[in-house]
Amino acid sequence: MGCGDARGTGAPATAVCTLAIRVGLRARGVVSTAPRWLPPTIFFLVATPIVRGLRAGEAILAHPIALLLRATFLALLATGWVSLLRDQLPCFLGVPNCD
Repeated sequence: MGCGDARGTGAPATAVCTLAIRVGLRARGVVSTAPRWLPPTIFFLVATPIVRGLRAGEAILAHPIALLLRATFLALLATGWVSLLRDQLPCFLGVPNCD
């Protein structure tokens, strides 16, 4: 079963395939070691079930405990993501000695 044959697993299979590709490229020296793609990927993987439920017409409080856990995790992840971007913005803009 390869990356193209997920058989209904959807997002987890995509995440595993993406990770496998990144590890393979990193081993060849093509990709940097900082996984800056990881926070947005996790954010969208966690938010997808909430959006799917809303689009399917499910009530927002149909699963309140799961919603609370997901919302808390998303808030913590977003805070860390924004803090990382704020810290690394000079590096992204090309400022010398940004460490």
